[in-house]
Amino acid sequence: MRPTASCQADGHVLTFGAVKDVGSVRAGSSDDAVGIASAGPTGYWVLRASGMVSAFGGAKSLGSEHSPSPAVAIVASADGAGYWIICANSTMHPFGDAVTNSPTGAQPGATVGAAGL
Repeated sequence: MRPTASCQADGHVLTFGAVKDVGSVRAGSSDDAVGIASAGPTGYWVLRASGMVSAFGGAKSLGSEHSPSPAVAIVASADGAGYWIICANSTMHPFGDAVTNSPTGAQPGATVGAAGL
């Protein structure tokens, strides 16, 4: 079972089980936190609506998405060494090993659904 954490819109991270609380981000009212993805038991990434990703603990900083469409979700790759950012216009943007480890075979910017990643 993957480590579990959740993130509130104000950027406050809540951790559960083996996940260590290694920080929270305080997003402004126009840049709410919209998602969190686990990089394993020692780290996680928090995604803001602007596409900005903040890395905490053992999670490596892999980049952010600068799209005109708001970011709505972040999904970690199976090994926690990358992630996909999904935007409101249904585009998916890979970072880290997610570039070559796409579960859908999609190319960067391709339209996909996030369910089941």
